Order: sequence, then structure tokens, then C-alpha cells
Amino acid sequence: MTRKPLSYYQSMPEETLRHRIDSIRRRMGSRLRILVHYYQKEEILAIADDVGDSFGLSAAASKSGCEAILFCGVRFMAETADILANANREGDNRVTVVAPNPDAGCRMADMATLAELENAWRLIGEAVGTDGLVPVTYVNSSAEVKAFCGMHGGYACTSSNALAVMRRVFANPDSRVFFLPDQHLGRNVAAWMGFPPEQVVSYHGGNSVVRKNVEHLVADGFLPAGSVEELAPAGALDRGALRAAKVILWDGFCPLHQRFTVAQIDRVRQARPEVSVVVHPECPREVVAAADQAGSTKKILDLVAAAPDGAVWAIGTERRMVEALQRDFPTKTVLPLSDELPMCYSMNTITLASVCRALEGIESGHPDGVVTVEREIAQPALLALERMLQCKG
Repeated sequence: MTRKPLSYYQSMPEETLRHRIDSIRRRMGSRLRILVHYYQKEEILAIADDVGDSFGLSAAASKSGCEAILFCGVRFMAETADILANANREGDNRVTVVAPNPDAGCRMADMATLAELENAWRLIGEAVGTDGLVPVTYVNSSAEVKAFCGMHGGYACTSSNALAVMRRVFANPDSRVFFLPDQHLGRNVAAWMGFPPEQVVSYHGGNSVVRKNVEHLVADGFLPAGSVEELAPAGALDRGALRAAKVILWDGFCPLHQRFTVAQIDRVRQARPEVSVVVHPECPREVVAAADQAGSTKKILDLVAAAPDGAVWAIGTERRMVEALQRDFPTKTVLPLSDELPMCYSMNTITLASVCRALEGIESGHPDGVVTVEREIAQPALLALERMLQCKG
């Protein structure tokens, strides 16, 4: 079946798009579920059945009970929804998971590939062994990386429950963790657990995918010149440090949260002494240590919601989230931590036009943008995700 191009929908007035979307939702009813991440535009948030962070939307996908999910987020989120929604389904009984823009990726997830991870596991094994080493991957990772963790007794985690996952692992005092791909979340959680810096080390055995992504980010003007030179050289394995380590960190990061600084916190406190500063734990360790609070997107929302009228908050996370807090809590002052608040451009590629096109494809039985994780990857990835969902923050 030939589908109309996206440009056809982009030419429609917003009111027409809303009407067509609402009509499909009424006709499909409970057969359709629209999951929307907090970082989406206001008009996309408005059409959601469920709005949440990665943990909340993962839980919603696992309990969906519908015929089709439209996932308004980035690709790794849609992959996770497909794995969880279809855990016990086969053939015609499968839930169809569609992404309005299946090419919307995540720079952090791109910083860890299965090939690099397998090589890292081998090199660490040759250097100090892998007995007791548990791989823990942030949910911002590919299905293949999650599958590796599942096959090696490991976990996925989100920023909501990374601490709970790490506590579960370290219930066995002989355990060690290989945390990927976000070095900052891993380092912050290790600090919260009380591990001294000498027991938290970075793995630099093969950072070619990190280097490639950093080069692109510098070329795009998202990171400053010199960022590539700051990377540790590939192959810089310190066996002594690895032997002492309880937590080994991949050297990936979120380019958006990497841009927040202690200087920004100092400036906002000087301007507004009554301010409370909250940042996402994807921010560097020194930024999290300088803030009043740190937590997942959901925790940031809950903190602002629970604060009394007149409270002043400075928020260090994605622009759309800060704008939503400003809209939803007009009796409180919500300030961006940075004057140039960064935005997740992959999330921003999802529009009412792309949603309308995707929904019409779903309803017609000829959807584009279907995200399907192959069974041999989905099954071990499911193990890591199920372990994640058992650990509530």
C-alpha cells in the first residue's frame, strides 16, 4: 500500500491534524495506547495516554494489553516497549509498536555498541577476570547491549531506579559492576552508595564509538573544541586500578546534561539566594554534588509539585521538561539552570504531522515505522529489563 509522504501531513493546519488524530483515537479506543516521554512538545504531551520517564513508560508498555503502541520518544525506548509488550506474545497476538520517527536516536545509546562491549568484557577478563562482574546498562542503550547484560546475569536500569539496582547487585559483597553507557550516572550512584573514588574507575579499553560521537558533537557545535582531545586514549587499561575497582564505568555520556556546570549553579544562587537547585543525575559528578537535589525526570517533577507556592527552583535538565514545569506550576518560580538550556533534538523531530501519519498507518493495518526486536535479542534483553522492573527506586 502506498502511503502519503510526511510532507502531505506537514502541509495540514494544526487543527486538522488534531481532529484526525482524535478521530483515530476514538475509533480505536483501548486497542491503541500512546506513550509519550516528558521531553516531548506540549502538543504531543496533550495526546498521550501515558506520560512518563523511561521507567514509567517501560512499566506502562509491560502492562499495555492493547493491539498497538505509538511511542513518542527515541528508538531505544520503542525497542524497550516492543520487548516488554510482547514478552508473552507471538504471531498475530503481538502488539505492534510504532515510532513516529524510527530514526530518532540517542547519542548516549550510540556510545556503546555490542562489538565494543564484547571487546571490553574480553579485555577486562584478560586483565583482572570477570568473576563477580555484573554488567548494568542504563536503559538508554540498544537492545543488543541489553541482551548482553541479560545473558551475563546483569540488569538494565533507569535514572529512577539505578540506585536500587546497584543495591541489589551489591547485596553480594563480592560483586563488581560494569556500568554503561553513562559514566556520570554510574559515578553519581557509586558516590551515593559510599564507594570512595579509588573504587570507581573508567574503562578506556576501546572508546572508538565514544570518540566518533564526540567528534560529531564538536562539529555540530554542541560540545566545545578540544573535547576530543580530553578523551582518554583507547587501550588505557590500568590493571591495578581495575583490581581495586568495585564500579567500572564506560566513558559515554549525555551531551545535553554534560553541558551543565558548577558555575551555572553559582550564578543562579548569587542571583536568587532562596533558590533550590535540582539536576538530573546524568550531569557530571561535580554538578550533582553542588546541587541541592538530583534525580530522575519523575523525581524533578515530584519535587516541584510538592513544593509550596512561591518556591523557587532552578532546573538542570532538558528544555521541554523545564517549559512544562513552568506551564504546570504557575504559582512557583521555575528557572532554567542555564541561559542556553539544551534541548533533545531527536525528541524534537516528533510532530503532530508525524504522529498523524503514524496513526493512520496503524489504523489502516499498514503501519510505517514499526520497531521490532528480533527474538534472539529480545529474549535475553527481556531478562535485563525484568530485573530492572523488579527494582523500584
